[in-house]
Order: sequence, then structure tokens, then C-alpha cells
Amino acid sequence: MRHTGDMTAAWEEELAALWETLGSVKDSDFLVRMDAVSAHLPSAIRLFERAAGQDSTGHPLRAAELYREALAAGL
Repeated sequence: MRHTGDMTAAWEEELAALWETLGSVKDSDFLVRMDAVSAHLPSAIRLFERAAGQDSTGHPLRAAELYREALAAGL
């Protein structure tokens, strides 16, 4: 069984690796992968990461809504 710190490091590494692909993969593929990578994260963090993905791929209105949801979820 992994310790909480190990789990945190694992998802942070997974997200970092995904962010490194931004600009080298299709935006739609990046967003699908972001949804998959963030699916197991706590709600507020998941919403924030999805918002950042939307923001970074040229969808500020979608991002704004997700950022608001992340704040409401306790970010």
C-alpha cells in the first residue's frame, strides 16, 4: 500500500508529464488525457486542473466555470 505522500507525488508527476505534452499533442487529446489523469483526484483539485487545461487550450469561458466550481468545492 502506498503512503499518502507517495500517492501525492505520483499524481503530481503524472500531471507534470501531461503538462509537458501541451503544444505537442492535439488540444482535444490533451483535454481527454487531463480528464483521465485528474479523474481520481479530490474534487477541487480535479476541477482546477481541468480548468487550467481548458484555459491553456483556448477555452477561457469553459475554464472560468470550472475555476468557479473548484473554488466552491474548497480550493
